[in-house]
Amino acid sequence: MRTSTHFQAVIDSPLGHLGISLQDNCLNTICFLPDHHPLITPHDPVTRHVANELHDYFTDASHRFHLPLTQTVTPFQTRLRMALHAIPCGSTQCYGQLAHTLETSPRAIGQACKANPLPIIIPCHRVLGSRGQLVGYVGGLWRKKRLLELERSFYL
Repeated sequence: MRTSTHFQAVIDSPLGHLGISLQDNCLNTICFLPDHHPLITPHDPVTRHVANELHDYFTDASHRFHLPLTQTVTPFQTRLRMALHAIPCGSTQCYGQLAHTLETSPRAIGQACKANPLPIIIPCHRVLGSRGQLVGYVGGLWRKKRLLELERSFYL
């Protein structure tokens, strides 16, 4: 669970409280926070838009995000983001399959997913272990399981 000292908003969600941080009017970070962390109402238009987009996703997991994201990513992170977004909502892929596609190692995929500053938006939760098991997620395995259940409920 990442923590940050400054959030433009902290919203409630089915996954608990989510801290939202912006940089230069672009979404920079989403953090899973403990439920006792105080909520902060989004006040500026961009933060309200982020909160609304997250709400729309939790209401309908097939929702496609349209958010301004920070662009300070490496070429590998860019390729990984594209590959993660290519995994359809409600589907999963194994670390090894993704590594093969990106011509890297499963460990590199795991480390990059672990460092994902935008969980939910960049869907690392759709990546599973080699035998389809839930492994590693920045917000904890219960959140990964909940996200997959939420997404699959729209496609069953």
